[in-house]
Amino acid sequence: MSNDNTRLYRVEIQHINGQVDCHQCLHADQLGELLAPIVAEGEAAAGMTIEIFDYQRWRPDAANKPLIRFQAV
Repeated sequence: MSNDNTRLYRVEIQHINGQVDCHQCLHADQLGELLAPIVAEGEAAAGMTIEIFDYQRWRPDAANKPLIRFQAV
């Protein structure tokens, strides 16, 4: 369980086929574990868009701005 001072992240992985995988309440040390397999896919990951949000500030049905957004090429 996290305390109020722990920063949590929401990660959205948008695949080229339109599927979106959402991973919520991740700690910073979990981001590498989630993203490493995608990076290892190399060309197979081309076209995927990954956005990382501040979980505490993310709101459903709002124009949420990611902290980081990148696209695999």
